Amino acid sequence: MTQVSTFRRPRWRDPRLGIGVLLVAISVAIGAWVFARADQTMPVYRAHEAVPVGERLNEASLELINVNLSGAHESYLAVEEFESLTANAEGSLFVRAVPAGELIPRSAIGSSGDLDLRPVSVTVANTAPIEVGSVVDLWAMAEDLTGREVTEPELIATGLHVRTIAEDDSIFAAANDNVVQVLVPEEEVGRVLAALGSTSNITLVPQLGG
Repeated sequence: MTQVSTFRRPRWRDPRLGIGVLLVAISVAIGAWVFARADQTMPVYRAHEAVPVGERLNEASLELINVNLSGAHESYLAVEEFESLTANAEGSLFVRAVPAGELIPRSAIGSSGDLDLRPVSVTVANTAPIEVGSVVDLWAMAEDLTGREVTEPELIATGLHVRTIAEDDSIFAAANDNVVQVLVPEEEVGRVLAALGSTSNITLVPQLGG
């Protein structure tokens, strides 16, 4: 006896079909959300080398990168604000140092009126533990005309920011002498200059974490 197969219409109310459609919809929604999150990047500036206090805001030591800041974009320097600040005739500068590789916080940018610091050049013999952006203390030990140390070391100024380091190319410089430019609070400039002008052995000591 020949069996005749009958065509059955799909059961649209089958719960398994509804669950399948729901799973597909959820997968599509999750994929769209992940894609949208991955694409929520914005260009901000990063220091490709250490930027010291007092440095003018320019592109010389900065680079533009795209990052996902997860809602924290208002805390960092973006393209639009950079263009606005550099277009200012008075210019903008760094009021605190930014290490190499870090994003530029907006709070690190200010004007010359925000700083009461003056650049002073100090010749020292050894700057191995000191780099641009370091925070140092300036010590002095008085010497007599023969070069013999005659006093205990004295702390002249503390918390000075290193702005530049260069080799001393003067004819009186020793082989390992360097000229370090430090930023000195205005009210302490006289004391520092007096120490530098006397017959003293000047030493810069870096602060831990500075």
